Amino acid sequence: MGNRYAFLEKQRRDRYFVPFAKTGPKFEQIESLRPQIEYDMSQLRISYDKWVIEQWEKQRTPKNTAIIDAAIARYPKGYCREISQGVLNGMLRPENHLGYPELKASGIPIKKVFGIHSKRYFQNALQIGHLYVDPANNTVDKTKSPIEITHIDESPLEQISSYDQVIPVVESYWHLGVYPNIYFPLISFVCPVIVCAEGEARFLTTPIGHVSTFETQKDYAMARQFIFDSAYSAKRLPQQTLDGMCAGLTQAAEKLLKKTEDAEYFELLRESVKPKEPEQSKTKFEQILAERAEGTTSWDALLFHIGTQFGRELCEMND
Repeated sequence: MGNRYAFLEKQRRDRYFVPFAKTGPKFEQIESLRPQIEYDMSQLRISYDKWVIEQWEKQRTPKNTAIIDAAIARYPKGYCREISQGVLNGMLRPENHLGYPELKASGIPIKKVFGIHSKRYFQNALQIGHLYVDPANNTVDKTKSPIEITHIDESPLEQISSYDQVIPVVESYWHLGVYPNIYFPLISFVCPVIVCAEGEARFLTTPIGHVSTFETQKDYAMARQFIFDSAYSAKRLPQQTLDGMCAGLTQAAEKLLKKTEDAEYFELLRESVKPKEPEQSKTKFEQILAERAEGTTSWDALLFHIGTQFGRELCEMND
């Protein structure tokens, strides 16, 4: 795997559960600490919630009172990432004297994890040894308990390894239309999925970043299958929506072109944002796969760089 993929592989590993022995002194240590962990999670969550409300109150003015009230009323819905990170920060802050830095230093994994919860929605949570700890358990359903703790083997979190897992959740949870990236073959290896809402199209990047390193090892089989041989393959963006996406990509390309003096890469960037007809895209996709297999071009590095550059500029999480 090339150097450009190293950080992506690390990101994927960082969001997965780390194997942890189900027996032995460290397992027993975490089991004995479980009541304390439950208490700490509850207190840290209360503290974080209080801090969030305080930040909003500091921004309150006579003109934005309704907006602030609405934000406070909606909280904590949609805040799983922020809450999980805030609780983790509190756990590992030495001045809090909670003992978690020492546990982590002893080799016990204390980290964030990410996946699909109960096949329904994306969720950020924590791993502490063999425990799945969700300090943001009520960020989809506010009636649920704020904290959920169970053994990893019994956790509702499914780790992401394929587009088939991700796409139904994108449709049902994020309420986005899903389309194959049949238009931009040079970008499609890393960004095979386009999502659309209210006439605006973006590349889906956040949840499928976890799939990308598998793809390099499997000759992009999942991307190829989704684009050309899936139930979504025949879907097409409305022309006006595609035109808007092309305009956004052209603008992004102009920014990127100013940063490169490599003539070959310059031409690839220009080519990347020109939309292709479906058959042209498939031909280009297969051509790249063939050249990659022959080793005539360092396609993995190029595809990764092009895909991540445009994915970053035009992704579903950008406002």
